[in-house]
Amino acid sequence: MEYKILEKLGLTETESKIYMILLRLGSTHVTPVIKKAELHRATVYDVLDRLIEKGLVSYIIKEGKRFYEAAQPERFEVILEEKQKELDEQKDVFKKIKPEMDGLKKLSKEKQEAEIYQGKQGLKTVMEEVLRQKETFYALGAQGNFQKYLPEYQKYWHMQIYKRKIPMLMIYAEKCRELRTKLYLIPGAKIRFIDKLYDGPSTTHFYGDTVMIVTWSEQPLVIKIKNKHLAENYKQFFNIIWKMAKE
Repeated sequence: MEYKILEKLGLTETESKIYMILLRLGSTHVTPVIKKAELHRATVYDVLDRLIEKGLVSYIIKEGKRFYEAAQPERFEVILEEKQKELDEQKDVFKKIKPEMDGLKKLSKEKQEAEIYQGKQGLKTVMEEVLRQKETFYALGAQGNFQKYLPEYQKYWHMQIYKRKIPMLMIYAEKCRELRTKLYLIPGAKIRFIDKLYDGPSTTHFYGDTVMIVTWSEQPLVIKIKNKHLAENYKQFFNIIWKMAKE
């Protein structure tokens, strides 16, 4: 069998060549492999390490020397199944984020207003605007950074949201479960948690026709975009994640 056909299964040319050599030789020291492969010793060792990492080669030690052996060809079935599973997961993620991507594409065709605010005072300015409206306030990818960087103000702000009866839905990173269910409860907020999808330095907020992306640090950066279609798109995306998230 031509060894190059293994390249279609994800191996490099040298990986394919050395695997086929080992398959023919059986358990062997590295020297016969080097001779048959006609490659530099260091290259052969490097390729053997990669094949071992992929589970396609194993070795035993006899009298202080390594003897290498190719794994059974059925190993490729396992590798392909793992790749198929990973591909299926990627497809699922794409289906979930496609509405957001479609919204961003349409965004370039619509009239919009965008503003940038910097620092804690800039963040307060934007958050005060939320208090002056009655639309549901959404937080996607929250991690407790509001409390971390502006502890006293966030207590005031959340209490104002509660007093003004502004509905609030929040999706937090799973690592914040104890913070939000035991250590510090947010009055009136409906909260769910998700493990991996949103665990970064930014939080996306939206309400009405406004989207706010907050990058958290000692000097927060806020990008505020006023666009009805984008806000609706984020709401649809939020609802998808909300169904996936856990209470």
